[in-house]
Amino acid sequence: MLQVLHQTEGRRYIESQGLRFLFLSGVADYEAASVKDSDAIIIGEMDRMEISQLLNVIRRERDKSVYLKPIFSVHQNKLQNQEGFDGFTDLTSNESIAQVTQKILARIEKVNTSIVPHDYERQVLFKQMAFLYTRDLLLDPVSSRFSKIGYTFPFMDSLLSGGSSLELLKILNTGVEKGLLTARLRDRIHTCNNCHGNYINFREVCPKCSSVNIESKDLVHHFKCAHVDVIDSFKDGDELICPKCDNKLRHIGIDYDKPSTMHECHDCHHQFQESGMVAFCIDCGKEEDTANLLENEIRSHALTERGEHLVLNGWEEKVQEGGQEAKHLSPDLFKMMLNLEIQRATTETRSVFGRFEISEIIVSVLGEDGREQFQKEILGIIGSYIDRTDLVSTKSADEYLLLFHDKTLEEAREKCELIEHNLTKLIADNINAEQDLITGTVQPVVSDLRPQDLM
Repeated sequence: MLQVLHQTEGRRYIESQGLRFLFLSGVADYEAASVKDSDAIIIGEMDRMEISQLLNVIRRERDKSVYLKPIFSVHQNKLQNQEGFDGFTDLTSNESIAQVTQKILARIEKVNTSIVPHDYERQVLFKQMAFLYTRDLLLDPVSSRFSKIGYTFPFMDSLLSGGSSLELLKILNTGVEKGLLTARLRDRIHTCNNCHGNYINFREVCPKCSSVNIESKDLVHHFKCAHVDVIDSFKDGDELICPKCDNKLRHIGIDYDKPSTMHECHDCHHQFQESGMVAFCIDCGKEEDTANLLENEIRSHALTERGEHLVLNGWEEKVQEGGQEAKHLSPDLFKMMLNLEIQRATTETRSVFGRFEISEIIVSVLGEDGREQFQKEILGIIGSYIDRTDLVSTKSADEYLLLFHDKTLEEAREKCELIEHNLTKLIADNINAEQDLITGTVQPVVSDLRPQDLM
């Protein structure tokens, strides 16, 4: 039997076979410290939305002892698979969940988080890989009408603010490309090219005016006189009479057949045999040709030997895109390099200056040590995206300067947008902020620029 130990400040603890389970009956019960002090979590009766909110908070923590914590539910239904629970308990039996918890905790101890990727997407990938290792299971997609793409991925959904999306598929594809995950095709989905949603209504429309106000009618072929017309022209009360020869059509297959159908538009009165087809997105309201829909593969995944190696030994820097540490220059040296680029600027020279400014709201809550660590992490993320010839510098925790070599303005802008996206996601998920956190700008390096105007 499960034994209730005590209840403190609304938190209920349960003991079983030397293990301590934290019972949570709502999001308000959550506290990271109490989760760390527990061996596992049992989530009580609550609605789906509250369960998702609670799991999001737990899985997005940075401490492996929290985000990999064994979690059990008192619900035994499909929701358990969708949310990535480790099992079910009715609170009267303890043996099965205790055994599962012991196995998971033993594997969590082996996960090496001393070396983790800097950027947001690879942090998500590493967490998912660690979850697969500690549970010794496959990542199988589960069909769900609550998911934007029609499928949910247990555990990983909780790591992303938007849940299952094309971003999630992109991260998993990165794992496959890097040889960290295997992939097995389960389904193909088609999503809106505007909002990437999968909730799409396919409409037959008039090829002339694109109206959906069309009607399909059978074509009738009278064998005796070879007359062909829509069925309405043959109808005479409850009988079919050929309008050409006035003979009665009694038996299909003997007197006549229906070789095809004819469509008629009630708006423009156009008649046609093949209707057009368009896709209407319920989420964003965009209507588009079906050929413009995005096709994506839904796949199940498993850890490869290399993936397991990274989980046990820490993330290798060479796995990251670009594979280079940030070329962190002092502001004075960066200014000197920028001045050299300005002096040699010609119409053929392709150098671009970039700047990232981080909201004071973020930096103001950090202490001196916190700001220093924050700068290192930001520089690490930037360094994972820039090339060997690119340079980066920082004067303070809220400003970062870049110098891109041999890139067009558009190439540099795309690179900065990618960096800005990942920095924003990483910061927003850690402080639960919604406002604009980072501003990125780029401009070409030309001969009439002055370093002092940029720095």
